[in-house]
Amino acid sequence: MNFEILNKKLFSLTTSENSYLKYKTSPNYTEHSIINLAGKEVFAFSYKKSHQSTTPFFIRKQSRFVPVPEHFTDVIEINYVYNGQSKHKVNGKEILLN
Repeated sequence: MNFEILNKKLFSLTTSENSYLKYKTSPNYTEHSIINLAGKEVFAFSYKKSHQSTTPFFIRKQSRFVPVPEHFTDVIEINYVYNGQSKHKVNGKEILLN
């Protein structure tokens, strides 16, 4: 894949991103359970069920333009910022990825 094709794919708006921008909506996180983690209620995101494949990992483009609530997952997340910046909060500490 060349960079022109990659850029077109990564910078194109997804259906959900278009919806977030047009209707100022947020994703419906109620499909995920809420648990008590160290005295705080957080979402429990389960990706193992929704991304079953024959490989032990998957790559997913994070939707832009909408905040992600405090959560934990049943997978290991590795974030890569291709362009720009992204703020994250990990264990109460804010991290800026470039």
